[in-house]
Formats: sequence, C-alpha cells, structure tokens
Amino acid sequence: ADRVAQSLRANLGDMGLDVRTTREVLNAFLSVQNTYLSVFLALGGLGVLLGTVGMVTVLLRGALERKREFALMLATGTTRHGLRQLLILENGGLLIFGLLCGTISALVAVAPQVASVESSVSWATIAALLFAILIVGLTSCALAAGRGVRGSIVEALREE
Repeated sequence: ADRVAQSLRANLGDMGLDVRTTREVLNAFLSVQNTYLSVFLALGGLGVLLGTVGMVTVLLRGALERKREFALMLATGTTRHGLRQLLILENGGLLIFGLLCGTISALVAVAPQVASVESSVSWATIAALLFAILIVGLTSCALAAGRGVRGSIVEALREE
C-alpha cells in the first residue's frame, strides 16, 4: 500500500492527487462530528442557563402573586420558615423533575451516537453543567421563597 501511494504521488502529484488512508479520512470526518457535538453541547448549556434565569423570574412573580395567600397562612399559624420550606419543596421538586425528564430524553436522543465506538463524550462536563443548573435553580427557589414570605402580613391581609 505504501509503494502504491508513493508511486501515485510521484506520477500524479502534479495534478493535485492526494493519497490518504481510509483511517485518516474517517478520523477527519469524526473530528468534524465531535466538533459539532461540542458546539451543540455549549449552545444547549447556554439555553438551559437562560431557561434557569427565566425560571427565577417566574418563581419571583408567582411568589409575589401569592403574597396574600402566604399572609393568610402566616396569620393562621404557619411559620415563615415553614412557608419558605413549602415553597422550596414545591418549586425545587418541579426543578428536579424537569432536570430528570430533560436528561433522560437527551440521553435517549443521543444514545446511538454515544453507543458508537468513535464518539467521545465529556461526561464530567455534562455532570458539572447539570449540577450547576441544579444549584442555581435551588438557590433561585430559595431566594424566591424568601422574597415571597417577606413583608407585612397586615397589608397583605387587607388586600385579601
């Protein structure tokens, strides 16, 4: 094979012939494919982080809209700490369920690619991204819960 490649290069090299092995060609294609996967991972991570910011906005709005309900619960004996825990449990549960559903559906979607021998998946990066989303989401749940139970009970009850 090496002698044939050298002969072809010597005789047809002036015409632009480039002799490469099949392995070199396939590796070039796989490097392009892995680059696309890396770009889509980065864009997907950015989309998820933007979604997390949107979630913070929705949680804050929901907590502010339920302020009168929270005031009534506080007036009937629920503590602010218990109310905060309730909100974190509600919203955090939804966040964790959403992350699990999204992760499982993403794994199903990329299963054929991951199963191929040539693929290289950065599991540590994916796990770090999911962990960061979870931490940011739970922190935003805690902040929204703290913001929702803050304020005067009397004013909120008057509005009710």
